[in-house]
This record gives sequence, structure tokens and C-alpha cells, in this order.
Amino acid sequence: MRTPQDRQGKLLAAHPHDAAMLLFPEFCRKTGLDASTFHTAIEAAPHSVMVPKLIAGKWYGMFGLVNTIIATSIDAGLDPKALLYIE
Repeated sequence: MRTPQDRQGKLLAAHPHDAAMLLFPEFCRKTGLDASTFHTAIEAAPHSVMVPKLIAGKWYGMFGLVNTIIATSIDAGLDPKALLYIE
């Protein structure tokens, strides 16, 4: 994953009220992406449940703060290096 276009057509996960997910349509408008080509699975589970599912390939990506996802990975006994993210 190198550009936002790499996520088009992929399934992403998010909490119901994730700020980045809620602002994503505006991000798409500003960057010329077609928001309708992105698919989001809404998951109310805690990150400690979501991150292992992400690593297992249930979703292509996940909305959320990188530091939160890394900390959750460590708490779940997972290696955060298994995650790819934009720095």
C-alpha cells in the first residue's frame, strides 16, 4: 500500500464513530478519490479484538490512530511490525 488509490475497492474496518472514518468522504473530495470505491465494515469491538482480525486478513486496512493500534497489538501479544501503516 503506497497511495490512497491502493485501497480502492478494498474492505476497511472502523469503529462506528471513528473520526478519520467520518472525515474520509471529505478527504476523498479534497484528493480526487471516489469515496464510493471504498468499503467500510463497522465493528464495535475493541481494538484488542480488531487488530488480530486485521493481521489475519479479514480487512485490508483499519481506520484508527497508529499509536493506538500499535499499543493494542502489543497488549494482544502480537508483533506490531506485522502491521503496515503510513508514517
